[in-house]
Amino acid sequence: MSERLITCTVCPNGCQITVKTDDKNQVTEITGFKCKRGEVYAKAEVVDPVRTLTALVQVQNGEYEMCPVRTNIPVSKAKLIEIADLAVKQKFTAPIEIGQVLIKNVLDTGADIVATKSVLVK
Repeated sequence: MSERLITCTVCPNGCQITVKTDDKNQVTEITGFKCKRGEVYAKAEVVDPVRTLTALVQVQNGEYEMCPVRTNIPVSKAKLIEIADLAVKQKFTAPIEIGQVLIKNVLDTGADIVATKSVLVK
């Protein structure tokens, strides 16, 4: 059995939430949250934390050599480095429109890599 203290980032309260798990990492008790969203966040943070990936990718023939991108939904923290490595090894050709999907369903996560800036042809 283990215990983790999580600082909730869902709302401005910043609750200090204690999550207790058994030897199979199953949540047995959650205390210290002030709202349901905090409880859900703390459980997910212990069982399968997720993050939104942000990165820069290379652009050929563009007004900029790089384009900022992100995942359209949070992905498992365990896959973050693998997804980032895949994305930054790609080369995309201008023009790129903001919101354009550059990699669909990256590594079968259900997340798309989308451009967060437009890049015109130089």
